Amino acid sequence: EAGLPGRISMPLLVVHGIADEVIPHAVSTRFVDQVPHADKELWLVEAEAGGDHRLNRPILEVWRRMDARIG
Repeated sequence: EAGLPGRISMPLLVVHGIADEVIPHAVSTRFVDQVPHADKELWLVEAEAGGDHRLNRPILEVWRRMDARIG
């Protein structure tokens, strides 16, 4: 939905793999850029670190970052 990013008012973490073969990471970059507040993070996971569509390898770091963001 085009208007979704503008309605997000809570802390945001978006994780996207650089090597995602399904959805280009530019989609997440545009999404995060449209969120109107500064309490947001876009983590683009490098291919060598498991940054594919599934993000299985970096899942522990994903959970750690989520926990840190929501406190």
